[in-house]
Amino acid sequence: MRIDSQRGAGRIGCLVSLVLILVFLFLSFKVAPVYLDKLDFEDGLARIASRAGVESWTPKTVKERVIALARSKDFEVTPEDVKVTAPLRFQPVPEIKIDVRYRRQVELPGYVHVFHFESKASSFVGRL
Repeated sequence: MRIDSQRGAGRIGCLVSLVLILVFLFLSFKVAPVYLDKLDFEDGLARIASRAGVESWTPKTVKERVIALARSKDFEVTPEDVKVTAPLRFQPVPEIKIDVRYRRQVELPGYVHVFHFESKASSFVGRL
């Protein structure tokens, strides 16, 4: 078998695989931080709900804290995107609920993708 008669398909396949791996790694470095920030935001949202229940925050205070937290994580959020449901006066188990819609843009070569998220948190009102 002569070396000159081989097609060289192995080199092209290796090059294509290498390019696909590099593209995957690049996208991972752009997208993974967004999802990690989302998880961190959801933890912070749960903490805000807990503190709001214990310290009897007003819905306005809760909304301000949620917006500040979202902006600290580089998420875009408006006051209309945050819905705070205060407990009813004679509710058997008073509970505060927070619903948030937020987004973040990620710039990729030749394309801008907007991630849209929605998170919810709730907590009982009062102390033990």
